[in-house]
Amino acid sequence: TGQYLQRVLAPGARPRTGSRLHEYSLAADHARLTGETAVRSLAAPRGRRRQCDSAIRRIIYAMSSESQSSLTKASTPRRLLRWTIQTALHYALWLAFSGHLEPEFLMMGLVAAVGATAVSNWLFHGMPNPLFSGPRPGYGWMVRVALRFALYVPWLLLEIILANFHVAMLVLRPKLPIAPSLVAFDTTFRSERALVLLAQSITLTPGTVTVDVSNGRYVVHCLSEKSRQGLEDGSIQRKVAGVFDEWAPERVTLTEILTPDEVPR
Repeated sequence: TGQYLQRVLAPGARPRTGSRLHEYSLAADHARLTGETAVRSLAAPRGRRRQCDSAIRRIIYAMSSESQSSLTKASTPRRLLRWTIQTALHYALWLAFSGHLEPEFLMMGLVAAVGATAVSNWLFHGMPNPLFSGPRPGYGWMVRVALRFALYVPWLLLEIILANFHVAMLVLRPKLPIAPSLVAFDTTFRSERALVLLAQSITLTPGTVTVDVSNGRYVVHCLSEKSRQGLEDGSIQRKVAGVFDEWAPERVTLTEILTPDEVPR
């Protein structure tokens, strides 16, 4: 970060408050001050270490507060634009499903759209767990994801059709050769959107149902051995990872759950 700032900024110059360079500068100052104080703390006598530790905490609090303040100021226009677009889309969906243009229906739809936007932003603003934290993507990233998702949907539909034939063959066979099992596996996904898309894709595919998702660990019910092998080959995870620029392994290690105590909580 320091080398990057030296190349971009003139000597003695400071970036505009709220800009990306300002965030980098705050992070560099934060790391430098905390590091210097930590070194002094390690070298200080035992009586002074408590004062140095207190200084470290004050530095972290001050820099975090300043960074959060600048991020809030910088993100307010974008957040308002996002809320406006979401409300408009919810309102359009309401009108498409209702089919009525009477004033009372229009007013109810507007209230429902605003309420849905407020609730969705409250629910999906981000988790305190670091696994789900991270900066919000830009609009260019969203366009790329939309294009990749458009290519992902036909692949998922084909998998659903093939899985339907497989489940139909299991049901029509007199011996009913099913092998139900409850398995768990961990994923490398870091974003909520990738975790949700993977869970929904598994549930939409006949023969597998996502039972639980907790901190990147999935619990899935498989109807047959072939359904279980479909999870192990990791193809669905790689496809979802490709949509959101994330990484997924070539193979997935499944752990069979045999007792209720083994279910993640």
